[in-house]
Amino acid sequence: MNTQDRVTENPAISSTHRVCIVGESFFPNLDGGAVFARSLAERLQRAGYEVCVITWRDLASYPRHETIAGVPITRVAPTRRWGMLGRYFSMLTVAAELLRRRRQYDIVLVSNLRILGLPGLMVARSLGRPCILRADSSGELSGEYVSNLHGHSLVKEMLGTVYFGLRNRFLRRADVFVSITTAIHAEFIRVGVPPERIRLISNGIDTDVFTPISDDQKAALRTRLGLPARETIVAYSGRLTREKGLQMLVRAWKAVHREHPGTHLLLIGSGKGMPLSCEDELRSFVLENGLAASVTFTGSVERVYEYLQCADVFVLPSRTEALPLALIEAMACELPAIATNVGGIPDVISDGVNGVMIGRDRQDELVEAVGRLVDSTRLRHRLGERGRETVVSKFSLDKVTVQYTDLLDSHLKKESSELTT
Repeated sequence: MNTQDRVTENPAISSTHRVCIVGESFFPNLDGGAVFARSLAERLQRAGYEVCVITWRDLASYPRHETIAGVPITRVAPTRRWGMLGRYFSMLTVAAELLRRRRQYDIVLVSNLRILGLPGLMVARSLGRPCILRADSSGELSGEYVSNLHGHSLVKEMLGTVYFGLRNRFLRRADVFVSITTAIHAEFIRVGVPPERIRLISNGIDTDVFTPISDDQKAALRTRLGLPARETIVAYSGRLTREKGLQMLVRAWKAVHREHPGTHLLLIGSGKGMPLSCEDELRSFVLENGLAASVTFTGSVERVYEYLQCADVFVLPSRTEALPLALIEAMACELPAIATNVGGIPDVISDGVNGVMIGRDRQDELVEAVGRLVDSTRLRHRLGERGRETVVSKFSLDKVTVQYTDLLDSHLKKESSELTT
């Protein structure tokens, strides 16, 4: 029996097992957290769970309620009037929605605990139900994400020390903490989470969707998507936001394209409506520096895998990361990847073995690495093949889903036995 059969036919899981996934981002957002949350929700639904999702409504065009692949989605609008503070105030509306839907779930899984961990755990505790807290990025429990994204100041540090100290005293009561990288696992322990309540479960992707294609298929796909037929395409995919290091990327591209005129930069994704968006800044830089003919902005697209399959090299110059799905997706398509040595990226890339690692904010290293891969077809193929092998062996969505079903089922069984004694 293969892994997918095990997920679908697990006799221990019945239709009475109901899970509410709470997260900051969900489809149609295409950031890593949104993509994984959707994949997990759909896989759990197929595995016999009844799943519902509560998430933020980032854009007014997003429906408040819809059903995707049998999973009901509820979107709660954060208060934009106060910027980032509005997202903290939205804890109240998320808590209210969890209470309103209390008859629809038996366990709460919070994906991205930094803000929504509090309302998720508070409501679960008030209802006597298990709660699992999962971090999508480094610094969510320690509070370091605030300084990573918004800079340092004495006032922020003082307020942060008080807030995160009080918050974490409560969050440590969660039944389980899921870490997606060894770095986050270490962070949980450092902040005081008992090791026996931590589970290391990586993000996963569908390796049947993100898969390499033949040269003839690539040529036809480039034509259909309106991409250059003969140029070497260097791709990035993900949010067009400041923490992704994209300002450095377009500055580096000016040098790369000057030295390698037969190249094209493909930016897959959007920053529209997102905090810390730098999309307008990137577009302005490209126009002002005469790079428009060598750079394509796709905007928000759903079939990301098609654009990756068209590319030759992948870059992820992030300033902060956890376990980036975009990187794993690109490697699954046999793209040789260049990424910064931050967060959970070393859990994925071994420098020179299945990809290339560069230092954070090292524009010179990025220019050199891109040039090296553009110049060597043989190196691209070798790193691409090793990258695909890594993803299939460690980051398959089938394997990750089994880990989640085992985790959820064990806590639902525990809750059931406690209720009957």
